[in-house]
Amino acid sequence: MNETWTAPTVQRREPDLVADERTSLVQWLDYHRSTLLTKCAGLTAEQLKRQAVPPSRLSLLGLVRHMVEVERWWFRMHAKGEDLAFVYDPDGVGLDFEQIDDADAPADLAAFERECDAARAAVIRTVARRRRAQQGPPPRARARHPLDLRAHDRGVRAARRPCRPPPRDHRRHHRRLSASPERAQISRARLQNGAREPRPERSGGGVRSARTGQLCGASGYRRSPAPVHR
Repeated sequence: MNETWTAPTVQRREPDLVADERTSLVQWLDYHRSTLLTKCAGLTAEQLKRQAVPPSRLSLLGLVRHMVEVERWWFRMHAKGEDLAFVYDPDGVGLDFEQIDDADAPADLAAFERECDAARAAVIRTVARRRRAQQGPPPRARARHPLDLRAHDRGVRAARRPCRPPPRDHRRHHRRLSASPERAQISRARLQNGAREPRPERSGGGVRSARTGQLCGASGYRRSPAPVHR
């Protein structure tokens, strides 16, 4: 033989007598939610549907169904801004109280508990969103001047540039080569010949050297040898 279903019992917690405003609101709201479930505890589905004081349409199951929509309306649809529909009375004509003959009492009680949990979560998310809005966006980094950015980039490139040896002093190198008297005499002869060499002249489409008579390319002067410093 199947046992008759009865509404489960709940533990109702007394709210604190001394607390801050938000804590007091949350605790007293949970207290009244638990009070409704406490009134339903131990009753069968037929007893929950009974309208005890005719011609009033009020019943315990009708109150539970109505509170499901109240929790959804205030906390999820208004506070959180969700686009939801009403479960039992979409047109607002009182069907949550009247159409209880074929209602599923265990499912309605479970729906009320789920809506209470969803309402608590909606309050937490809404409070956190409003706190972030009051604090404003996070501070941004100060925009640096373009000159500072260029100096910074030059410093980064200089740090990444590999170390190069210092340029060779051509004069010292020439002195080392011409240290002997024979090399010094050859160097002086080369310098004299290079200094007296006349400047090349253009001839037609190319350049003809005045000393050698050689015709260079039409693009410009003949490439002179690298200068030798004394």
